[in-house]
Amino acid sequence: MNVVIEVRGAQEAARALEALMDALPGACAAGLDEGLAGMLDGARRLCPVETGDLKTSLSARSEAVAGGAEGTVSAGAAHAVYVELGTSRMAARPFLLPACQAERGALLAAVARAVEQGVDTARYLSTLVNEARGGHCHLHIDPAA
Repeated sequence: MNVVIEVRGAQEAARALEALMDALPGACAAGLDEGLAGMLDGARRLCPVETGDLKTSLSARSEAVAGGAEGTVSAGAAHAVYVELGTSRMAARPFLLPACQAERGALLAAVARAVEQGVDTARYLSTLVNEARGGHCHLHIDPAA
């Protein structure tokens, strides 16, 4: 991804970069939410069911952190690890890892879409601020590069 910022006026450039940096963690978290929902659905589809406790213990969460976002899909049932990895007496019946592997591409695409929307919003806000102040700052992001 190439990022080109054309600037006339250091203050306008600083505001444009601040708007972009402020938008990214929330955008990442929003995209991560969408992607994790797909992983969670996949884990629920693949989850072996005997009593239903394992399936109902599945959850996903994400949060914005400095510079991006973090998220998890997890199983809270005490026996989840034994089902996923197996034991000396029971074959593994993985459901979390296969779901995450299957949905990885969709998660990355969801994050990319959300970040692109966040960048578009930051670009728009930056343009409004600069036009109001008579400055010039152009932000161009080429995701194909």
